[in-house]
Amino acid sequence: PETVAGEGASGDTEWGTKTPDEIIYDLNMALTTTWVNTRQVHMPNWIALPSGHYGYIASTPRSNNSDTTILDYFLKNNICKNSGRGDVTVIAMPYLDTAGVGGSARMISGEKKEENFDMPFSLPFTLLAPQFQGFSINLFAEYKFGSVHMPYPMAYLFTDGI
Repeated sequence: PETVAGEGASGDTEWGTKTPDEIIYDLNMALTTTWVNTRQVHMPNWIALPSGHYGYIASTPRSNNSDTTILDYFLKNNICKNSGRGDVTVIAMPYLDTAGVGGSARMISGEKKEENFDMPFSLPFTLLAPQFQGFSINLFAEYKFGSVHMPYPMAYLFTDGI
């Protein structure tokens, strides 16, 4: 599922023009939207942000009179942690700078659990017998794997325009 970040007071969706409270709202809405859309089955515990956005929230104070950054405040106050489902991990991913619709920045949120990922191997790892050639040994092997399969796509949310 894809969505667009909400407009801030400036009328823009991009974080460069939003207040810290509006950015925290976007982060929490990414978690809440998935949780509500899956009828509380999937709770996102992982968020990937473009590198510049991650750096911005990791170094910008939540308010003028605070030494807590936007990221610190979000990590302590989010629906995943407050509902008892653990901590949220926020990482930087450089490929998200222009991954959104129209080349916009994209945020990915999702529930990082083993049952939500599958990577099929169409040809298992096969190692042939070693071939001795002079003072060296040649080893030949082959395998193939498919793309990552997500059996529960609603456990993730792509938010564009941040």
